[in-house]
Amino acid sequence: MNVKFKMPKFEHDLKGKGWLKELLMTTLATTISIVLTFGTAAILERKQQEDNRRQITLMVISDIYDFARVMERTDTALLIPWKESLLEMKAMPRDSLIMLDDEEVLQNYWNALGQGAMLPRDHTAQNLFSSDISIWRDVDNYNFVKFVGKCYYLIEATNNNFDTEIRTKTDNYKLFLKDADQIPDSLQLVTFLEMPEVKSFIDEYSQNFIPYFEETIKDLDYAVEHSCEMMGISQDELKEFMKKNSQ
Repeated sequence: MNVKFKMPKFEHDLKGKGWLKELLMTTLATTISIVLTFGTAAILERKQQEDNRRQITLMVISDIYDFARVMERTDTALLIPWKESLLEMKAMPRDSLIMLDDEEVLQNYWNALGQGAMLPRDHTAQNLFSSDISIWRDVDNYNFVKFVGKCYYLIEATNNNFDTEIRTKTDNYKLFLKDADQIPDSLQLVTFLEMPEVKSFIDEYSQNFIPYFEETIKDLDYAVEHSCEMMGISQDELKEFMKKNSQ
């Protein structure tokens, strides 16, 4: 007896294959969509971090640059003229000082001996950089963070030394005027210059403080240049940032 077996016919084979194909395509599309979504998000996040890093870096570097310019203007407008007047007085014979009747020169001398001053300082950038650890994380450069910390320490030390120097000068002047019986004139000037604390101030100011102050300006200018190199910031980019934020 011959038995013939027939393979069953599945009329839905083609439909099944189409369904499987559709499933595979859907799964693939979903996978690609997920990859693209997370990939794009990661790219955008990295770009945002890079933008934050550059903005923070530019803010800090421009802050250091701005303070150096404040020091430079103060040096040119006040400190150097004061130094010149102090050295002139010190070198002038006593009798010539007593006979001095040029009111403008006399006023310049008294300004050099008693006029106050200050270094304007906006602490916003320094406070943000020093107090917010997330900023350090965004910057993602330990050497830069450490270097900027040293720069801000130098700025604070310079500001304190400047305040001390000016306070020493003005305190001597106020104390002298308190005991003076008349408006300071050339004779009073000679008397003031002969006070030991005033002589000491003139020597310290001209020989130590002015060189220190001017050397600090150079140090901060170097700090700006070195910071730009560390963080890949061009001078043009820094200038553009400062121009944009000064408006």
